[in-house]
Amino acid sequence: MYSAAMKMISSFNAENISSWKYLGRELSLELKGKGSRESLEKLEAVEEEKIAKGDDSRFSYCLLANVKRKLGKIDESFYYYSRLTESSDSGEKADVIRNLFINRIILNPLDRMLLKKSKNSSSSWDSIDNAFSSYYLENDLGSSLKNWQDAISGSDGEMRLKILALCSMFLSEVGKKKISEDTALELVEGLKKTGMLEKSLYEVPSSRNEVFEIGKSGFFKDALILKRNKGINPDEEEARIVSEYITSDFLTDLFRNKIRTDFRNIAPIPISVFRDEDGRVYHLMKRSAGLNLRDYFENCPESEKGAALKRVMESSAIIHAYAIDFLEMKNGNYYIPYLEGSKDYLVAVPRLNYVTALRKRLIRRIGENPMLEGFMKEAEDYSHSIAQVDAFCHGDSYITNFLEDGSWIDLEKRVIANPMIDIAALLELPECEGLDKTMILEHYLSSFAKACPKKARDVPKLKESYIPSRIFFSLYNSGRAYSQDNPERASFFVMNAVSAMEENNLSSLLGRLYDYIISSGKEPFVNAIRKV
Repeated sequence: MYSAAMKMISSFNAENISSWKYLGRELSLELKGKGSRESLEKLEAVEEEKIAKGDDSRFSYCLLANVKRKLGKIDESFYYYSRLTESSDSGEKADVIRNLFINRIILNPLDRMLLKKSKNSSSSWDSIDNAFSSYYLENDLGSSLKNWQDAISGSDGEMRLKILALCSMFLSEVGKKKISEDTALELVEGLKKTGMLEKSLYEVPSSRNEVFEIGKSGFFKDALILKRNKGINPDEEEARIVSEYITSDFLTDLFRNKIRTDFRNIAPIPISVFRDEDGRVYHLMKRSAGLNLRDYFENCPESEKGAALKRVMESSAIIHAYAIDFLEMKNGNYYIPYLEGSKDYLVAVPRLNYVTALRKRLIRRIGENPMLEGFMKEAEDYSHSIAQVDAFCHGDSYITNFLEDGSWIDLEKRVIANPMIDIAALLELPECEGLDKTMILEHYLSSFAKACPKKARDVPKLKESYIPSRIFFSLYNSGRAYSQDNPERASFFVMNAVSAMEENNLSSLLGRLYDYIISSGKEPFVNAIRKV
């Protein structure tokens, strides 16, 4: 890739407009297709050194703009595109550069992934150009917002929807301001009128939600997501969507402004929560455009499964290590501090009761009988093996709730618990069978210690808590919605717990479970446990 870029330099003619067009097309393909991070960084260093020595070649600006965009350095990328515009001595060249940045990098992907092609309104695109310039070059968010408003008000129809979507992504990117509920509502109602929303909404399996994904932009790298309730139990579903919005807002603020890590692969960035004209509640957010782990695992090689899980371990370790320290605590309970308008709210993060949760799931899956109480008494005694290491946990650690880049999604069930409940619940899924779970667990533990060295003392306790967490959440998962209509999957979870009990000589707990399952008469559990 580096040698190919050097070849372009030697053949580049700054006075020939076709060279600019060739450069934009070929360099974009080269960086998109073949550029490793190491070669991109090498190229970046060479060109920055040239500029530092006074070589203000327009090619260097264009090259750096592309390289820095590929490396995720958005502010610097736009800076070099803008320097290109300033250094062009012909209006024609300036138009080419502008087209490279605005049309090729931002609008064309939106044309392909959001709405049908519509005629450009030059005044609107002028306003968008000024909106980017005001923020990235002058750090003037106020002027940027005014230009966005001019762009929106100066357009209509599909063009207006396109600009609303682009504005939403920009504002969530800079992290300074969320769009208003009215603006978000206009975007949704417009999408509904085009027929795109109902046509493209897909139901999330075993969920109360429907999701519409607009698709990633080549500039922002993320997807714009609309999640709405199905309307089966409106009050409960609304509470869950609002809860997820608040949780996402908390994590985004924490890792963008307080801990200052790469928040892109942590959690969705909330944009707005609102109700449409039919009374349905929506959560508009921006998040990584990657696949969830279930879909990713269907097509990736075995070696990549472990790598994806390690990325989840890294993101989880950061959240587990830090998030609880930024909650408020009152009367022994934890709360997310949330500011809406001028009002402060405290949103509860409940503490997980392992025994109560397990009892509920077992009754749902296997049923209630006289032997249940004996098993639950034994289980309660054994629950003390899960060390009292409190953390902010996902609480719904299923394979569809993490993305291939490590991001957490679907955050409405967050709880306070030992972090191993998230890790064991994920690693003990059937989709993770055959992977080196010991290595993945060790990667989590080292990531936890690295993320917050002062909490490294908790690592031995976490490691000891894995087996009891595996037992509890394997049994718990047998009664989850995704196991209800799949007896084989439910049986897998029960037998996974049984195997852990056998491996760790927990004969009393296993005996009580055996009595409970045999008394239930439920297949396929009876046949499976009789083989023990």
